[in-house]
Amino acid sequence: MKSSMSYHARVQRIERFEYIIDTVGFGEEIACTNLKIKEKTRLHTLTDTGVIIVREKDGEIVTAFIARIEQASAIWYKAQQRTMPNKLYQRIKANRRYQENQPKY
Repeated sequence: MKSSMSYHARVQRIERFEYIIDTVGFGEEIACTNLKIKEKTRLHTLTDTGVIIVREKDGEIVTAFIARIEQASAIWYKAQQRTMPNKLYQRIKANRRYQENQPKY
């Protein structure tokens, strides 16, 4: 997996990846869509554990992070054209509460 990760993901955000693995896990991909942020269009994937994985068009992982409700809702709605399921909403809320009580990474 490391070979398909950017320097930013492998080196600058490795602690974040480790935190996700140790706490919530990456889970299964359930929704993805292309989003343009800061003049770059990248694939944003939402997982069933409430994690967002950001990839370049060639599939290289740029970063990953625990989603906020607004971020997850935007990806879900753009990909699925409907409201995010309550179970996912509750999972994201629980992740954020847990994360608030942990040291910053």
